[in-house]
Amino acid sequence: MSVPSSDGIVVRINLMGGLKELTPGDSQLELSAGATISDVLAALNIDPAQAQVVLVNGRPHPDHEHGLSDQDELTVIPLVGGG
Repeated sequence: MSVPSSDGIVVRINLMGGLKELTPGDSQLELSAGATISDVLAALNIDPAQAQVVLVNGRPHPDHEHGLSDQDELTVIPLVGGG
């Protein structure tokens, strides 16, 4: 488990579907304090339009500017095509 620097946070990352391959090696990402969902998506090179459903600690957060806290769990579910 990562320990954040004095001015940072660690967010646990859970990517689903075709985004799974972008999951960091230890499923965690260290970010600056005050980081948002948008910051995580950018750090992982995920187009925000691909993030169909975003959950923080199991709760939906459609606003990608939602601030994150240390040890939050972020789940991203991409668009799924098919018919």
